[in-house]
Amino acid sequence: MSEGPAARPAAAVGSGGVGPALRAARERRALTVEAVTDATHIEARLIEAMEAGRFTVFDAPVYARGFIRKYGTFLELPVEDLIAAYDSLASGPSAPSMIPITSTAPPPRDLGPAKFAAAGAALLVVVGGAYWWWSGRAAAPPAPPVAAAAAAVESAAPVSAVAPVPAPAPAQAAATETPEATASRAAPAAERPAARSAPPKAVVSGAALVVTGLRECWVEVYAPSGARLLYDLVQAGDTRTLPGPGPWKVFLGNADGVRLSLDDRAIAVPTGTRAGGTARLVVSADGAVR
Repeated sequence: MSEGPAARPAAAVGSGGVGPALRAARERRALTVEAVTDATHIEARLIEAMEAGRFTVFDAPVYARGFIRKYGTFLELPVEDLIAAYDSLASGPSAPSMIPITSTAPPPRDLGPAKFAAAGAALLVVVGGAYWWWSGRAAAPPAPPVAAAAAAVESAAPVSAVAPVPAPAPAQAAATETPEATASRAAPAAERPAARSAPPKAVVSGAALVVTGLRECWVEVYAPSGARLLYDLVQAGDTRTLPGPGPWKVFLGNADGVRLSLDDRAIAVPTGTRAGGTARLVVSADGAVR
């Protein structure tokens, strides 16, 4: 009698289930819970809960699946068999829920009747003041033209008080003019040096790190301040845009499961940042990776 598909995860993981398989793999590698925490950044209480089969410590099945995948990948266990065994325990797989980035916008203000009335009164004061200013401006007499004022001043002043300034003779103007100015005026327009244009200003790029899912992958991304920008299980076809400025601290549960890009430039995951199928790297704002 052939073994059905449902029996394969149990055979691969073991009859004890997901928790004992994780614990046995850790003990075979002679690792303590503290050593696993230092290497994977998974809290010790979560490691102990998974090894005991207490997956109710996670808020949703998607978190349990993500941490099982991360821990199993570190222990080099068959991750898909672990996930299948957990899904059979949890009565079927659960579609991952997307975790939106928390907005920093303030909540909408609730204007009660008193505040609404005060706002209306302030608006009436502003409109009334504007109308008073405009009506006063319209009633003011127009200022006399500049030419008429100048004529009145000239007629009122004595004739001897204003001495006309003679225009310089052509010979005198030519004598006081510099040779460079004369040559510049005499040269054709095509031969005159073109005015220097200011150098173009450098464009400051509003770079954003883009994470594109190629296959199921647990992804963690942190800002320079330590704020968590992404902490989720990314599926194939998902696209997450993480705002700058960098650098961004990135952890990938499956190093080949996503594609990273910055301003339409692909970011390669170096071999030196990989360990056991995972990757831990820092992407700078200029695209450098370390």
